[in-house]
Amino acid sequence: MNLPISLTSRIPQLVLWVGVLVMLVAGSLLFTTFWGDSTIYLPYARNIAAGDFFSYNPGQFSSGSTSPLWAVLLSIPYLLGADVWGAKLLSLLTSIAAFFVLMRLVWATAGGSAIAAIVALYAVEMLTFFGVMMYESGLIVLLVSLSLLCSLRIAEALRSGGNPSIGLWLRLAAVWGAIPLTRPDATVLVVLQAGALWWFAGGRTRVVLARLLSVGVIAAVPAACYFGYSYLTVGAFSVSSVCRAFALQESAQRIGTVAYSKPALEYLGGILYMILPAAVGFDLLRRQRERWLGWAAAAGVVGYSLLLVFLSPVTNDLSRYFLPIAPLLVVGAATAFGKWEQQARQEGGKGWGIALMAIGLIFLIKPIGGVIGQALEQRTRGYTFDEIVEKEAAQKINAVAPAGATVLAYEVQDRYYLRPDLQLLSLDGITDGKVAPYLASGDMIAFLKKYRPGYYLANDAVEYRPYLRKGLLFNLVAAFQADTTLRQFTSDGITFSLLERRARPMPKGFAGWRALFTIQYHN
Repeated sequence: MNLPISLTSRIPQLVLWVGVLVMLVAGSLLFTTFWGDSTIYLPYARNIAAGDFFSYNPGQFSSGSTSPLWAVLLSIPYLLGADVWGAKLLSLLTSIAAFFVLMRLVWATAGGSAIAAIVALYAVEMLTFFGVMMYESGLIVLLVSLSLLCSLRIAEALRSGGNPSIGLWLRLAAVWGAIPLTRPDATVLVVLQAGALWWFAGGRTRVVLARLLSVGVIAAVPAACYFGYSYLTVGAFSVSSVCRAFALQESAQRIGTVAYSKPALEYLGGILYMILPAAVGFDLLRRQRERWLGWAAAAGVVGYSLLLVFLSPVTNDLSRYFLPIAPLLVVGAATAFGKWEQQARQEGGKGWGIALMAIGLIFLIKPIGGVIGQALEQRTRGYTFDEIVEKEAAQKINAVAPAGATVLAYEVQDRYYLRPDLQLLSLDGITDGKVAPYLASGDMIAFLKKYRPGYYLANDAVEYRPYLRKGLLFNLVAAFQADTTLRQFTSDGITFSLLERRARPMPKGFAGWRALFTIQYHN
């Protein structure tokens, strides 16, 4: 079963537009649907647009943004007056741009192979949902793909004995510099790529090494400035990374003293349909002209997997965390399938053609069904913007809190509608890191007495975060759940007075606010 060449030559373009259409449909379905973690970017974006860079509480530096570069980009809609809806649209457009660049990368490595193009739809499945939900997902796929494209051109010039232009080196430096500011963990891919370029494409000469080192130094400057300033200002390179690392270790499984993520291992097992052909493709690249790419991609997939399984064991949103290696897997699998398609054409075997087309249909149907199905399910949950940022609770606090009051909350996206003069204190430290010294002990009494918040917006985090189950806040919530007539709770010199209980039903799967308390301190 061999399709006419005139038809197969059009398949890559068709695949491109199928992928874009899937993203547009999912983006439309989810345009009024939001998640808590991704909306954390929006107070940063709004403050940046107002000239208050990298702050969560106005006027206070915060390195709580996972991706400071993404926060800067999201500030553009705020500058233009488009605010939340402009940020949502920018996220969708960034994801579409990432897929365009990835398809260009596939074309550069696998040519016009029809099956190779279809394999790239894997990225649509992995990228779309998180991309349209305003995470930095589209940006990191875009940057990793651009990094590989720039490096392909540099490697080609080096192989031919030429000298890559300064402009090309500077473009690579810009992309490499943006990656740590988008996903700090993805810096490992930059290091591996640089090493592979020098060892396999650059002839291991001092000249190429010097140029790569120069590019690396230039690329490191923006990240060094941002993370260095954070360290000097708040005592941590990234308060987000510090507190997320604790959360990851807290939820990880253990074999003796070794922490690991069982869900991450299961996730990797679930994408063996990509990993196995990608491994074949890496080997093919290693044997051909793009040796550096085969080695860099293989090392990147292995290294990143070890990072997320053992060093920073992730247990949720797994496809989002593994997205930086999606372009590597696509390149490897596309190379393998492109080679097999070429062999099938040369041999004229019907079995090859049928097998390849069946595989192509799997890659075509799986992302379309998965993405659209997930979007349809999520839009039924009632995750409106006002619900996710808990506008109702913020308005209640705004009505009673005196100027300069501090509000303790676990869902820090509640900052969005709080009055600018109020301070939000993060219960898990994700935006300010202040609770970090108390996480291991779970001593919330000492934490509260040091920072003395006047209000507490309680939710179910006290039940599912182990460090909170150890004491005061867990006992507080348990007492009010056991006795619906209770109005005050006093322990260790701290009194919590109930202002209001939540009356409305909770959206499915969202750990929203349960009760609002005032806090008084007696010593």
